[in-house]
Amino acid sequence: MAIRNLQSVLTDAERDAVVPIKNPLAPGVIYHRGGDVLQVYEPDAAAWRDILPTYLANQTRPLSLRQSFTTAQWNAGVTLLAALAGFKYQLVDFVLTAVGGAAATATSVRITGVQATSTVQLVTVAVAALTRSTAVKPNSANVTLLADGAWSAPCDANTAITGTVDNNNLATATAIIADLQYLIIPA
Repeated sequence: MAIRNLQSVLTDAERDAVVPIKNPLAPGVIYHRGGDVLQVYEPDAAAWRDILPTYLANQTRPLSLRQSFTTAQWNAGVTLLAALAGFKYQLVDFVLTAVGGAAATATSVRITGVQATSTVQLVTVAVAALTRSTAVKPNSANVTLLADGAWSAPCDANTAITGTVDNNNLATATAIIADLQYLIIPA
């Protein structure tokens, strides 16, 4: 079981806002004493991802998700950031990288969210941009962002950020790594 000391990444105000609570998702305790130490006994990343928003809801530094998803997962529609009750996501930055070959057959790979109760394509990356091992960023060629900065505006509360493909199934690449920088904001 890993022990993560978060003292160095929290401001004094964030440390002071944390209250003791038992972790309902995994054996371990998150605790806070006198603003000195915050430790999480963390058995797995999923439990950490579920617990974090409760304690750092007013955080001002982006969080990061870096995970490789297979082409089959993208073709089926993959949940990049699961919906969190009472919170909304704000995408700050992203990098998508094709693994095992250039992406092919689909028209695009998309990062999708919900804004004003409508599903929107926050980011659309044409497969032409997803050549093997190329880091595709917001300013890369063949990337379309939701207009007027809305791609990085807060999404609706209680909604997920997902990854999808457009027109046909994605092929050739074995996976696409999604590296997302995001904020979690109280609803």
